[in-house]
Amino acid sequence: MARVRERKNSISFVKSTTAAWALASLLLFLAHILGGALFSVPAAVGGLLAYHLTPRLSPAVVLRFYRGMQVTDFQMPGLHRLVRDLSANAGITNAPEVWILPSSRSIAFVTGDRRSSAIALSRGILETLGSDELA
Repeated sequence: MARVRERKNSISFVKSTTAAWALASLLLFLAHILGGALFSVPAAVGGLLAYHLTPRLSPAVVLRFYRGMQVTDFQMPGLHRLVRDLSANAGITNAPEVWILPSSRSIAFVTGDRRSSAIALSRGILETLGSDELA
């Protein structure tokens, strides 16, 4: 089981790295076409900074951008229990924080890494789906 998970993580890393290089190449190509060689250097530096700093952003920073509100175990015990159970089943030791987005659309995403993560659910998806569908 551990070998399968390790293999999936390796494949995921290769895909992510390939996508990052492809996007960086596209950014440099567009910067060179639009601004010439002089504009390519700042674009490359900006791209590298964004690539290295984005994962270090706290999930709270990302979720506040979406006007999300963190909910406590006391406010939504059933949802927190569901997140903890799913995390335990997936082998994740730190269950993600739970945030609610003020949107009537059905939106759900996860942000962060294994040390600090958060799951965001919109009011729309909570009203639309039942707990078994959310799982």
